[in-house]
This record gives sequence, C-alpha cells and structure tokens, in this order.
Amino acid sequence: MWNGETTVPVRGSGFLPYGLNDHDEVAGAINGSYASAALWEGGTVTWLADLGQGSSWAYDINENGQIVGQSKLSSGEYRAVLWTNN
Repeated sequence: MWNGETTVPVRGSGFLPYGLNDHDEVAGAINGSYASAALWEGGTVTWLADLGQGSSWAYDINENGQIVGQSKLSSGEYRAVLWTNN
C-alpha cells in the first residue's frame, strides 16, 4: 500500500488491505470461508473480534489505532463496528 511517501509491503495469505494510517498500520480482512476483520502491523496479522456470525471487515484505521468496519449478526443483519486498542 502507498502511504503517501513510500510503499508499505503488506504480505499475508489472503489479506485484503483497505485502510492505512501514518504508523503503517493497515486495516483489512482475511479472505477465507468468511471474511474476518484484521489488523496488519509490522508483518503480523491480528484477527479482530466479530459480532457472532464470523463475517467482518475492517475498512479504515485512524492515527490512534481505532478501526472502523462492519460485522454480520447471527440474524444476517450487518452492524457498524469500532475496534479500539484498549
């Protein structure tokens, strides 16, 4: 991904990058049977909790490490999600 100054190498099996902050942290999803929201940071991928159905996407990350996205409920509805690092 391009951070405005250089290319940030995002490697990982099935990782789909969506959002990048100035700390080179990347919000995205792991593509598998279900998409799972994830954070890529320094070569490590961390899965983010979903709301019960197993499908979630992380779309953007701010400078404080807060990630926004969506997750599927067991009813089939989607809800907005804010993941924080506290």
